[in-house]
Amino acid sequence: MPDDNETDDERLRRAIRESWDRHGGLPPGHSYQVSEPEVFGNFPVRTELTVLSADLPRPYIGWTVECRSGAEVFLLDQNDNPIEQPLTDKNSLRPGMRILAPTLVGHYRAVVALDGAGDLYWETEGTFGDLNFAEDDRLCWITTYAVNKKVLGAIMRDL
Repeated sequence: MPDDNETDDERLRRAIRESWDRHGGLPPGHSYQVSEPEVFGNFPVRTELTVLSADLPRPYIGWTVECRSGAEVFLLDQNDNPIEQPLTDKNSLRPGMRILAPTLVGHYRAVVALDGAGDLYWETEGTFGDLNFAEDDRLCWITTYAVNKKVLGAIMRDL
């Protein structure tokens, strides 16, 4: 049930979970994008502001931006608690390590694995997601999406 003290983020998470439980996955004809709420509207300026040509009737101000996506992943200690320090070493993740992978619909305690192309990803019993090293100013391991294996299997059967 809705709670007057719920934040918008909590309300969205609850609605997605309730819909998921009601339909045993995504309802037919529906989809949603997984992303951390912090990325919405977060476009860091990458170049100083520049006044364009004075030949124009009015001066225009312009700048370049870069969209940041993905949430930092964290190692788990022996008690399955996150070690709240970003993994800033590109060589810090190896297959078999346990991590916390935060996503919009939940935080997954997962195992790092290696795919056929030699790229790292994370997986749980029912979900998997990608792992990338963000080479922007964060310089850490991030996850940008999660996929439910049951839903993906149903989509693949329908293709």
